[in-house]
Amino acid sequence: MSASGTFTSGRTRSRVEAELRVVGNSLEIRDPRDKLMLAQWAYADMMPIQPLKPGRPVKRLRLVCHNDPEARLLIDDPAMIALLQKANRALRPPRRPLPPWARKVAAGLGALLILGALLECLVAAAGPLARSLPPSWERTVDRRLADHLIGFLGGACNGPGGQAALDTLGQRFDRDAARNLPVRLRAVKMSAINAFAIPGGTIVVTSGLLDDVETADQLAAAIAHQLAHLDLNHTAEHIIHRTGLGMMALAAFDTVLPFSTAALENLQSLSYSRQEEAEAYVLGEALLQKADIPVQSMGSYFRLQELRERTRGRPTDFQAAHPVPRKRQEQQGIQPFSRPAASDRDWSLLRNICS
Repeated sequence: MSASGTFTSGRTRSRVEAELRVVGNSLEIRDPRDKLMLAQWAYADMMPIQPLKPGRPVKRLRLVCHNDPEARLLIDDPAMIALLQKANRALRPPRRPLPPWARKVAAGLGALLILGALLECLVAAAGPLARSLPPSWERTVDRRLADHLIGFLGGACNGPGGQAALDTLGQRFDRDAARNLPVRLRAVKMSAINAFAIPGGTIVVTSGLLDDVETADQLAAAIAHQLAHLDLNHTAEHIIHRTGLGMMALAAFDTVLPFSTAALENLQSLSYSRQEEAEAYVLGEALLQKADIPVQSMGSYFRLQELRERTRGRPTDFQAAHPVPRKRQEQQGIQPFSRPAASDRDWSLLRNICS
């Protein structure tokens, strides 16, 4: 490739309309009259005399060479300029800097991408992380979230003697089932048939669930099932999966953070897989057996849920969140010893706690 340019010699200061020719990785500069070699500049040794203006195309390229700093070369041939810029990055104009607002937007998007990547990593590690959380974390989350959940659902039911009856039922699991964390049972006035578990041992039952169960043993079965999910870390894993770093931060800050509302809503809509349900069903039966509560009540309550579904044409909230395989609901063998989950008096108090 050849072109023309204006060459100023550093020795004689003479100015010549030179002929430019590409040879290998260099540029030959010759006098067109006698073809005399005036200079040979390597691409890598060239640099612009003055800084190039950002974002503007170069129409005239004024060059100097490291090996001949007194000489000057002016090129206005577009094809030659493009070739030299391709060979030497220093001959390209810098990009136009982003305006301040664009830099802020770019920084914000970058931060969001980093946060998204961190959350994806956290979601992928939700299972192992939930299994490695110390009991102190669960107690902290329970202390800071349970009362907010109860308030979010409309407040606790305080019927005369009802909370004491719930405490007595909770003590059956504390004393006899030998769980790592104490059980705290609360009731809220809510028509949905459901129960909510909070890492740390709080189980919130709705008035709809209290009206739905037929016996105190069935209520204990629903509670044992929720406790099993807690002991198997299913609840913590699902909460971490949905709220990401938010649930971790809850254990670090005393104040209720903005994410807490989402965490509360997530607690109401947690839905477990069939494998998780099968695991929780087996452990729930074991908790009932250790508490000397009839194990048959577990299958009894889930069969009652199926009956409710056929009657109403749709599953209850509890049944939708806990899709227990039907084969798990078969009657168990006779327990060597068991006693009702609550006395007749306590059961009456429980039924009326939200009245």
